[in-house]
Amino acid sequence: YWLKGIETGIMDEPTIRYHTTGMEQLKTAEQWPLETTQWTDFYFTGLGGLSREPEYYNDEPDAFVQQPLFVTEERARVSYVSPPLPYDMQVTGPPRVTFYAAIDQPDTKWRVEVREADSDAIYPLASGWLKASFRTRVPEKDTPWEIAHDFTKSAPVKPGEIYEYQVQLRPMSHLFKAGKQIKVEISSIDIPTDIETYDVMWHVCNAVTTVHRIYRDGCHQSKASLPVIPLER
Repeated sequence: YWLKGIETGIMDEPTIRYHTTGMEQLKTAEQWPLETTQWTDFYFTGLGGLSREPEYYNDEPDAFVQQPLFVTEERARVSYVSPPLPYDMQVTGPPRVTFYAAIDQPDTKWRVEVREADSDAIYPLASGWLKASFRTRVPEKDTPWEIAHDFTKSAPVKPGEIYEYQVQLRPMSHLFKAGKQIKVEISSIDIPTDIETYDVMWHVCNAVTTVHRIYRDGCHQSKASLPVIPLER
């Protein structure tokens, strides 16, 4: 249509076509994110919880220690898991995760994933990366489907200081069925859990042992913002 001027009918088709895992349906829409999107916050809480209500009184952060690859191939991480969902929940769109963290080194890489808890899937439903020193936001360049960062220059990271990080995850479309649980994982390295995908590793961790602390108290309400689509009941 665009290269040869042939009337293929492509312009009469829906603007968006997407597939939702969990219900295995192909759907269409005219807007992205979808017109009916309800941005829903799930807050990090103590004991690895993920809740619709924030936590206010636990100042002790969660933490993981990532050692370099010449020491270990283990991927350290922290996970936050919701209670079993009381009803089906469709999440379709580009999730965003905002969290507060401190490290004991001048820089690190953050890997954030959304998964279905207890799933045997190798790959996450959605994932995103952010280098700590490139955390500076450019809100005026945001779009409805992506938040913008300034990747032209780095912002120094002071070891031990708490910073806000906003990570844009790739789009997903999944139906979490009633009784299932949503899981958010934060790590700093690619290490696939299946040996068949072991060579699929695009990011490496720091070359020095790095302590990562994630805060989720009254002043640091770390959360995942999920694009929830209302279902007909």
